[in-house]
Formats: sequence, C-alpha cells, structure tokens
Amino acid sequence: MSGNTIEKIPLTKMHRKKNIRTQIDDLAIEGLAQSLQSVGQLVPIRVRSVDDLFEITDGGRRYLAAQKLSWTTLDAIVERQDVGEGEVLSIQLIANCQRAELSALDKARAIEQLMRSTGWNASETATKLGMSGSGITRYLSLLTLPSEFQREIELGHVSAATAYEITKVADPAKQASLIEIATEKRLTRDAAVGQIKKSRLPEPKESKGGTRKATLIVDGSSTISVSTSDLTIDRLATLLEETLARVRKARQQGWVLDTLVRALKDQARELR
Repeated sequence: MSGNTIEKIPLTKMHRKKNIRTQIDDLAIEGLAQSLQSVGQLVPIRVRSVDDLFEITDGGRRYLAAQKLSWTTLDAIVERQDVGEGEVLSIQLIANCQRAELSALDKARAIEQLMRSTGWNASETATKLGMSGSGITRYLSLLTLPSEFQREIELGHVSAATAYEITKVADPAKQASLIEIATEKRLTRDAAVGQIKKSRLPEPKESKGGTRKATLIVDGSSTISVSTSDLTIDRLATLLEETLARVRKARQQGWVLDTLVRALKDQARELR
C-alpha cells in the first residue's frame, strides 16, 4: 500500500482489537518473547491509525510477547490510507492462513466473516487469499457442526480432518452418531472414514451361523482375534483402525503393555 511507513510506536499507543485468532497459547507467546529477546524484532507489525491510537491489524502475538518483555516500542508499518474492516480481515488471513498455529476453526470463522464483510463468494475469496476453492469449502463446512463438537476440535480431541469427513454425512441421525463415536473414541481420519462406510451399509441380517471370528497372525507366533456376529471386511477394518488409534494414544501417554491389554479386554467385554 503506497504511503506506508515503518515507525517505532509506543506499546501504550497500540490497541489490540479482537483478532481472528481466538485461541492464544501462553507457552507459544513465552517462546516468541524469548525469540524477540534473543534476536530482536525481525518483522514489523502492521497497524492502522484509529482516533489517537494505533490498532494492530497483523502482529498481535508479537505485541503480547513484547509486553511480556516490558518493551516500550515496536517497529510497525503504519497504514496511511483508510483501511476498512474487510481489508483488515484480508490482511490477517493472508498473514496467518499458512501458519500452523492458527486453528482450523479460527480460519473458518474468519473466512466466513470476510465473505460477509466483502460480499465475496467462495471462488473470489479463494483467489484473494491464495487458497483453493475446495479449501474454502472444507473450512466453512466445519462451521456446520454442532458447537459442542467444534469445542472438541478446538481442544485438539478430534482433528479437523476427522471432523471434515463427518461433515460429508448428510443424514442428521447418522452424523450425530458419528460425532458421538468420534468424541468418545478420538477417531483418526481413517477410522472416521471406516465408520462412515459402515454407516452407509444396509442393516445386517441376523446371522444363522452365530458369531463369526477372524484371527490375524502378526509375526508368526502372535495373533489378534476379532469375533462378532456381524463381522464383515469393512467392520474388521474399522475395528483394527480404532484399536491402532488407541494403541498409539497409549504409547504417547507412556502406558505399559499389560495396562493396554487389560484396557482392551475391558472394552471388548463392554461391547458384548
């Protein structure tokens, strides 16, 4: 933008308006503060003049980190021309959409707000932000999920990729069932796909042959057995995906093998 200048602005003259980022990680701010203290401010923040203050349009985290360090000023690009609300959102999104620390739901809400403010459709928004049209659609689809489930996504209990797969289920009852399973079992994306495939299958008829059992030979001596009255290859794949997800989580939490085996046996008893 022509006419912009870089100035040292007192932190006391800066105003951090509500940002597209709703989740602020204190540890991340602490790490950024350590970086600023070590190498200094490498990139200026962006501000616009509002009355007698400077409203931050990009760089809110650097501003918070500078406060932790008790800095008195920050280098800032001052927007000299009139910047509207839609322009501010564009600046924030362009600056943040490729940063991993911005949550998927923060991006989704900001994109929705940007489209309302500017009147852009999904294609125009994608072009302005340097994203694909399908990417815009994926983010916006997350906002169709129940608010309670969105909270699970924000907390990291369910991945955005898993949630997106669930948005593809049109039947409200089946989607609600999948949301419950995903929340309780912390499904991976692949496990969610397996559950969705299962939900689309016709209700199985009662087997005349009773319980069906599959035994998998793992390493020549160890085996895994799965038995259920409605066992199919899709059902078997889903059970194995869910078990693998639980094993990985147990490993991350430092469980010993005996504890995991007992937990799996308890789960199997509950499902009978």
